[in-house]
Amino acid sequence: TTIGGPKELTAFLHNMGDHVTRLDRWEPELNEAIPNDERDTTMPVAMATTLRKLLTGELLTLASRQQLIDWMEADKVAGPLLRSALPAGWFIADKSGAGERGSRGIIAALGPDGKPSRIVVIYTTGSQATMDERNRQIAEIGASLIKHW
Repeated sequence: TTIGGPKELTAFLHNMGDHVTRLDRWEPELNEAIPNDERDTTMPVAMATTLRKLLTGELLTLASRQQLIDWMEADKVAGPLLRSALPAGWFIADKSGAGERGSRGIIAALGPDGKPSRIVVIYTTGSQATMDERNRQIAEIGASLIKHW
């Protein structure tokens, strides 16, 4: 089963209660990050709520939830981000992204004892920092969160 394209994904999100997140374009155009452009946008709290519903709710079949977790666990480019700040034994399934105008972000389900008990969403944009610097900033935010849990 597939959702379709950007319009269909936005409708799916709205039907599950996320009236903030919207996808209007395909890759790579959606990565433009034009200031004040409402296309292809979300907010951290909306994405955190959506991710929690997808991973723990009844919106997806058990097989589809497991497939989503498997895809997120297999993320090969997120190593310098939250994964670099995790203590031994912590679980993480994440998806990172980057765009123009210094945009960088990550969504993750993570937690101690191999359980995804926490949702983290970090988005930055408008930064003049290099990609490596933005990665370090996200890792530092993650380390700070983990320290306080």
